[in-house]
Amino acid sequence: MEVNEKYGKYFKEELHEYTELRNKFYNELNKNTSIKKLRNYTVAHVSNKADYLSANEVQNEIVSMFGGNHVSEFLNWLCPEDIDKTDKNKSLVGCWSNLEMHCQRRYNNCSNQGT
Repeated sequence: MEVNEKYGKYFKEELHEYTELRNKFYNELNKNTSIKKLRNYTVAHVSNKADYLSANEVQNEIVSMFGGNHVSEFLNWLCPEDIDKTDKNKSLVGCWSNLEMHCQRRYNNCSNQGT
C-alpha cells in the first residue's frame, strides 16, 4: 500500500498502462478491513505495543480476510502457487512483479542511453 502511495505519481507517469490494474489491486486491499487491521496492529508500523492484536484477534481477522471460507481463492488472488504459469495481472504479487519488471526495463534503457 505504501509503495502505491509513495510512487503512485511515478507509476502514473512512467507506467500509465498499469494505472487501472494497479488501482484495482490497491482499492481491493484498501476495502478489506481485515488486511488493514492486521497490517496496522500486527505486521507493520505498530508504535504502541498495547495496540497489538491478540492471537485470537489475529486468527479472527485472518478468517474474516477471506470471508470465512474460500481461502484458496484468496491465496490465489494474492499469489498463485504456479505464478509463472498464470496471468500475472490476476494476482497481487503478479501485478507488482510486472511493475517491477517494467521499471527495471525502463531504468536499464535510460542507463544504456547514457553510455
